[in-house]
Amino acid sequence: MTPSHADIERERRGAISSRRPAFTLVELLTVIAIISLLVGILLPSLKAARDQAKEAKVNTLSHAIDLALEMFKNENEREFRRTGGYPDSSGYYESATGTWRKDIFFEGGSPNYDLYGAHWLPIMLMGYDSDGFIRFRDVPKDKKDLTDEWYTTGDIPRRGLYLSPDEVILVESNKLPGQAPTPAETASTRSETKVIVDAFGRPVLYYAANVLASRNNKDIATVDDNVPGIYNFLDNEGFTGNDGLSGGTSNDGFVFSAPHLISHMGDVDHPDAEGETPSFVEYIHNHEIGYDASTPADPHTRVVPHNRDSYLLITAGRDGIYGNTDDIKNFD
Repeated sequence: MTPSHADIERERRGAISSRRPAFTLVELLTVIAIISLLVGILLPSLKAARDQAKEAKVNTLSHAIDLALEMFKNENEREFRRTGGYPDSSGYYESATGTWRKDIFFEGGSPNYDLYGAHWLPIMLMGYDSDGFIRFRDVPKDKKDLTDEWYTTGDIPRRGLYLSPDEVILVESNKLPGQAPTPAETASTRSETKVIVDAFGRPVLYYAANVLASRNNKDIATVDDNVPGIYNFLDNEGFTGNDGLSGGTSNDGFVFSAPHLISHMGDVDHPDAEGETPSFVEYIHNHEIGYDASTPADPHTRVVPHNRDSYLLITAGRDGIYGNTDDIKNFD
């Protein structure tokens, strides 16, 4: 049967309508430009969202450490009188002899192996091997000086875990991102000692207040273990750096992107003086407590730090620089 004119016309229209028109070059370029624009708008928002999520994780971490430190304090006020029961960020202080143990746990330890507050925090909350903390007074007399054997002999009682290793990320010092240790540092046992890192991968710095210095109205900070100050600037100099202008040993520290703003000790009497370099003292200074920068130093109006009777926890924030406004810390 011969198809009718109407059938032929319907088939022709169907064939035409089934064809998909191709995009022109201009249309393709327009679509690509719109997608690129959307990506450019969304990526910063996504990064900001990721950073906010990381900051929330850091706050959760800080809260867990706070709880652990309070539990430690409740059980160790007799052992750590200088710091009110909190772990000492300067090491073990032996009141009987008036000496410091900063190189503890290292065979043939020397000042080159001194640990920092960021190291002592996990050691005292979890133990050197994360299996429980050993108190100095629980160590037998014949092993008091054999500190490198404390965690290897297995016959010294341990305290419980104040902080669970499952709650934190522990990283060996020599595996921190962007670090710049000296050859001597790389070769030392200290480089293998672990620190707690935040969600950005940077060490959590820990400074314990000398409550005895605080009660006696001493300086806000010191650079000498034998000169009382509420906080010791040197307690984390291996991570913050030390410009060497205020005492101690000049070093670069573990630098992540730029020199840290608290690598300078600062003026303990006038931290906010005009032209003063950003400093550790200015950073921890509690501006809400009476102090007049225009008047001479007065023992009754000392510059007072935040948390003068407890401790400071500091993380470098998203930029990796200690001392900046994006730091996440347990004080304002």
